[in-house]
Amino acid sequence: MITQVANYFLEDRKSQNQLELRQQELNHKKHHEVFSERRRAYASYLKELDVYNSNTPSQISDLVIALYSATLVSSDHTKIQINTVFEILRQKSMGGKMDNDEFRNEKGTLIECMRRDLQ
Repeated sequence: MITQVANYFLEDRKSQNQLELRQQELNHKKHHEVFSERRRAYASYLKELDVYNSNTPSQISDLVIALYSATLVSSDHTKIQINTVFEILRQKSMGGKMDNDEFRNEKGTLIECMRRDLQ
């Protein structure tokens, strides 16, 4: 009887350890997937920014899709910077004047924010 109780507690402890290990594995996998998705979204957004800024196309839809993807996976500080850079280009698309120095400075700040998110 004592052996059975001891075995029960050993098995219980063993199953708890396995559950904790599985939870750690899931957390690591989730972190890795978020990191990968963040990297893809940021790369896509930066690419679309450059394409839109250099070509002046009539449609902004590709940039907006990349904007939403990047916004969904970004940190709060990076999200603000993503929107700031987008607003500069949106003003350009509406016929407003765009300050290229301001755009470069804001884009540089955005890249630094993205870099921090990916570390």
